[in-house]
Amino acid sequence: MYSNYERPPFPIKVDVPSYADIFREMRFSDLFMFGTVYAIGNVWAFLCARKLPVVMQRLVVYHAVSHLFTGLGMSLVF
Repeated sequence: MYSNYERPPFPIKVDVPSYADIFREMRFSDLFMFGTVYAIGNVWAFLCARKLPVVMQRLVVYHAVSHLFTGLGMSLVF
């Protein structure tokens, strides 16, 4: 399928992987990295939101920061 000059220096397992192939290839280290980024994000969100005077402001800031870190963790896993 590839010529010798087009091939990357690493082996290709599947040319066009599906979502199932991606999830099957996940390792414990990937999930541990996601959990670490997610936990740090929740702590950071709490620290950012705790000084605000109104509860709705706290909720908005907490959710925004925690969702940002959740998305960051998911993008790092994939």
